[in-house]
Amino acid sequence: MLRSFGCLSLLVIFLIAFDCKGSVMDYACLEITPKRLMEKPRFLTATDGALLAYWVHKPSIVSDQQKVLVFYHGGGAYQVDAYQQMAEELAEKHDMTCYLFDIRGHGYSAGNRGDALSVRRVLLDVQEAIVFVKQQNPEALLFVGGHSSGCGLLMNALQKGFVPADVAGMIFIAPFLGAESKLVLKSDFIKKVSVWRFIWHGITGYGLNQPAVYFNYPEWLRQRSPRLLDYYTVAMALAITPTDGDIYLQKILVPLHIIIGNNDKQISSALLQEWQKKGLLASTTTVTVVPSAGHFSILSATSSILCNKEQQ
Repeated sequence: MLRSFGCLSLLVIFLIAFDCKGSVMDYACLEITPKRLMEKPRFLTATDGALLAYWVHKPSIVSDQQKVLVFYHGGGAYQVDAYQQMAEELAEKHDMTCYLFDIRGHGYSAGNRGDALSVRRVLLDVQEAIVFVKQQNPEALLFVGGHSSGCGLLMNALQKGFVPADVAGMIFIAPFLGAESKLVLKSDFIKKVSVWRFIWHGITGYGLNQPAVYFNYPEWLRQRSPRLLDYYTVAMALAITPTDGDIYLQKILVPLHIIIGNNDKQISSALLQEWQKKGLLASTTTVTVVPSAGHFSILSATSSILCNKEQQ
């Protein structure tokens, strides 16, 4: 328990930095006009009986070498229009079948909002989603990807063995790798953090399902996307937070493509570029910085970036 408290106390030190407002995020880019109406979600039944929402975007003509992507959204969000259009473009331009999953407790998936039974349960959901997609596409090259906190979730799952090390590759878009990451900038994304709830959980083991991290999505966006979350509990915050994310990012051996905008108000593209120039990232990791793109608007550039990389 004391060891757990030590890890959590380190997390808390950096969480304090988010208990304030900073640069305004490009929230409007989450809500775009999709090319077609958003389809109703399908559901994968997890081993505990919970229904996990997902959408599938398939290319009109499947190439000889099939590619499949399992993708997770950012913190407090769900698979809104911007993600759906990104996936549709990847299917059309990149011949990649995309499975977009709502994390448990988010969007259309089951579970208390912003909460999870445990950290392990969330990671198991990722594992079960990957197994399901592989069964549906046994001959395809499997990629996993995420945006913002979705990257943190996948890295946490990879660290703990819930993502197979033999995936064809990973795609991280504007990766949020935990509050202690040096990549994180001060923005207005987090309204406040109840630091004492992390401390209480670290000392006693209780309070795992208490609200702890409060989001600052603007009211106009909440009205248009009513399933956006108000907060994360301790459990969900820990689920999307990898251990020593910066260090692990520099050592990750799975082929990884990081895509980020140079106008991102939450993640430092400059530091990522510096790490790349200094050779601090693995040789299998590439970084693409998109001029003028922000934390959310980067989603609209993703398909073009991946297509250009494939043609190189």
